[in-house]
Amino acid sequence: MNQTINSYQVKMVSTVRFPTEKAYGVTITGTINALEKAGHQVEIISPATLKLEEMQQPKAKILNFFLKFFSPKNQQKLFGRFQFLLYRILFGISTGAIGSAPKTIIWLRDPLIVLINRKRFIDYLVVVELHQELSWFDLLILERINKYRNVVLAPISRYLDLQLREKLSNFQNFEIVMAPMGVPDNFLSHQIITRSNSQGAPLLGGYIGGFLSNGIDQNLMETLVCLKSYNEKSDKVRIKLKLVGVEQDYLTKVDDLNEVSTEPYLFALPRIPHFKIPDQMDDVDFFILPYPEGKNFQNRFPLKALEYAALRKPILVTRTVSHESIFSDQEVWFFAPNNCESLIATYEEMCKSPALREKKCALAFKLALDHTYDSRVAKVLDAVLKT
Repeated sequence: MNQTINSYQVKMVSTVRFPTEKAYGVTITGTINALEKAGHQVEIISPATLKLEEMQQPKAKILNFFLKFFSPKNQQKLFGRFQFLLYRILFGISTGAIGSAPKTIIWLRDPLIVLINRKRFIDYLVVVELHQELSWFDLLILERINKYRNVVLAPISRYLDLQLREKLSNFQNFEIVMAPMGVPDNFLSHQIITRSNSQGAPLLGGYIGGFLSNGIDQNLMETLVCLKSYNEKSDKVRIKLKLVGVEQDYLTKVDDLNEVSTEPYLFALPRIPHFKIPDQMDDVDFFILPYPEGKNFQNRFPLKALEYAALRKPILVTRTVSHESIFSDQEVWFFAPNNCESLIATYEEMCKSPALREKKCALAFKLALDHTYDSRVAKVLDAVLKT
C-alpha cells in the first residue's frame, strides 16, 4: 500500500478522556498540532471531554461517546481490570461506527480496537502507540492482526522497542518505529531567565508533577524528607524546592513538612495548565527527577525529563533504566534511586562548577531539540509509507 502522503484525514482515538493536563493528554495535543502543521486534518474520538479553564486545546474536532460511564475507577483490582476490559471492547465497537474517507490514518494506543475493527480498518493505515510492557493478552492480539500489512507499531521507549522486536521476531508484517513523547514548542522557545543568587543564598530546585502516577508512588515524599534532613544540619536553609502540579491531598502534607522545619523550604502549587509551566519555572535554579527503579518505571518515557532539558537548567535525575535511555553523564547529574546520601552528594557536586552546569545544560537542550512533536510525527508517517 505504498502512497505519497499529501493530506490525510487522521482519526486520533483515545480510550480515555480528552483534553487533559496529564502526560497522555499533552502527548495527544502535541501530536495533533504537529499533524495539522503538516497539513493533515485531525479528529479526536474520545469517551468524554474535559473543559479546563485556559487550557490550550487543539483545533481538532472532538467526538464524544457515552462510554465514560463504563470507565473503571481502579484498574489494579480484579473487578476493575474486568470492567476495563469490557470498557475497551465496548469502546472498540463504538469506534468502528465512525465514518472515514479513503485516505485515512487511524492513530490509537489500544491494539484491541484494531482487532475488533480489523475488517473495517483494512483499507486504512493504522498506527498503534505502545506505552507499556506487552502482556500475554496483548501478544495474542498482535498475533491475530499480524496478517494485515497496514499496521505500524510505535513504542515510546527504547526498552519497549527492544522488547517488542524480541517478542515479535516471528511476526514479519509489522513495521516498528520508536516514537518517544515530544517536547512542546513553547518549552523549546521559552525565553530563559537566569537568577543572580546572592552569596550563600539557597538554590531553588524545581519539580513538575504529582506524588503519584496511576496510583504508583513517584518517590517524591522521600526526597522532600531528605532535603529537610539536609537543611537541619545547618543553622539555615541550604536548599529549597518548588513543586508544580501537586495533588490536593498532598498539599497539606507539604505544609506539614514546612511547619516542622526551621523555616519554609517547600513551595507547592496545584496542577496548572501545561502551557503555563515554563513561566512558572523561571525562578528555579535546577530541576530534580527522583523516580525509583522498578517494573512500572522501566518501560516509561518520562516526558518531564526532556521538558526540564528544554528549560536549560541543571538536572539531577535518578540513575534508572528509563532515565539512562534518554540521558548520559554528559547532560545531567545522576544519583542513586532511594538514596538520600547520593542525592545530597550529587547536589553539592553540581553546585561546585558553574562552567560544567552551563555545558551540561547546553547538551541537554540539544537533546530536547531532537525530540520535537514535528520529528515524532515525521518518523511515524515515514513508517506508514512503508506499509
